[in-house]
Amino acid sequence: MSGAVETDTLRQFCLENVLEINPGNRAATRGLGRLSPLGPEPRRVQDGSPENQRHVLPDPGDAHPSIADAQAPPREAISQPSFTPEKAESTARFSLRPSPVPVVVVGFMVVLVIVVPLAIINARPGSSPSILGLVNLLLALVAAIFSVWTLLALVRRLFTRYTLRSDHLLVERGILTRSRKMIPIHRFQDVATQQSLIERPFGIGDAVVESAGEAGGAVLYDLPRCKEYTHIILRAVEERGGNDRGLQA
Repeated sequence: MSGAVETDTLRQFCLENVLEINPGNRAATRGLGRLSPLGPEPRRVQDGSPENQRHVLPDPGDAHPSIADAQAPPREAISQPSFTPEKAESTARFSLRPSPVPVVVVGFMVVLVIVVPLAIINARPGSSPSILGLVNLLLALVAAIFSVWTLLALVRRLFTRYTLRSDHLLVERGILTRSRKMIPIHRFQDVATQQSLIERPFGIGDAVVESAGEAGGAVLYDLPRCKEYTHIILRAVEERGGNDRGLQA
């Protein structure tokens, strides 16, 4: 086999493989003894066990294979992407809908305003039937209009959501057409709370967020525990490295 190849390196490779198969082959031992002064000995690569050892011919252009292997970076260091805190997904601080309590309270008050006069008029003796019918019709019309307004207000609250994350505030509104307004936290300039006479006993209020830039500010209407959520917004601003913000209650 060694006589069929053209170079001494290949002959040496063939003779060493013959000696691995048959260590007592004298012809291969003599031929390898004549070729041993030729260049570097072929490298051995192991596949986990001595039986699977094989010879690998040295690359003519690799003068110092050990140095090249030492300088080559590991594959894991090349393929693994670098991780920075900015690439981490922002976490949600809160996500909630407006409270329906103010709508329910206003509806109850309107019902009282409609029912009480109607009961008084019907209880008065000698009331003209035509006037009584006209008053009842007007009150029924007012009640129908307010009922539709109350239903729409409750449905709008179901399709409104305020979400605060560690880097932005997202306001979503709309029933048929959906609008999404995103405000970066680092643009916040001021956060204030507003509470009406009806909202204050229930701890409900509006959070007014003022920001710089084209996005402008936003108003988070009818937040339950509005002061608590306002403090959460302020803490998120401080964690993002913003300036101190004022809290108006």
